[in-house]
Amino acid sequence: MPDRPERWTPPRMTRRRTLTRVGADLLWGVVMLTVFAAIVFGGMLGGTALGYGLLPRYNGGHEIPWLLGVGACVGVVTGMVVCHRARSWVQRARVRMMRRRAVDAIADVVWCDYLYQAGSKGPGSSRYTVFLSWRDSDGQHTGERQYRFIGQGRDDFAHLVRRNGKVPIRYPAGRPHRFVIDIPFAPTMADQFL
Repeated sequence: MPDRPERWTPPRMTRRRTLTRVGADLLWGVVMLTVFAAIVFGGMLGGTALGYGLLPRYNGGHEIPWLLGVGACVGVVTGMVVCHRARSWVQRARVRMMRRRAVDAIADVVWCDYLYQAGSKGPGSSRYTVFLSWRDSDGQHTGERQYRFIGQGRDDFAHLVRRNGKVPIRYPAGRPHRFVIDIPFAPTMADQFL
């Protein structure tokens, strides 16, 4: 990773922008909790329907209530996968839309910070903070994006950021602060929407 330059100081966010970022993360958390609960409930309903409606015909008419628990377990696993990948899906959809009508540029990776936090009972998490600088017809711009991964992080992500010290970005015309790094990894929701 490029070393952090002595002169580089990340731009300070205003109180309003910080509160907006917190609000965006909280809203995304509520949405994901709702989606997760709906998937688990759907799994329980599916298990119940299978146990009381379909299988009794093949099991001498006996009810199979344990399928309620099996459906709940399937729902929990499915909900975890969906919620974990949802940011990537939103990111890919947003990049596809931006490829049609957004400004594209090549940004220099000014500095990339990597932080690993070990979990007491789990695999821990990794956080990359990527600081970028680029120039377009409106002048010089800077910005940052954060990416979080479960465990040690992704080697291919580090390789993409490290390669030549440049990454492709896209953003709506006149709104460079809403830039997206055009790589297949999703940043935090606050970075993605603000």
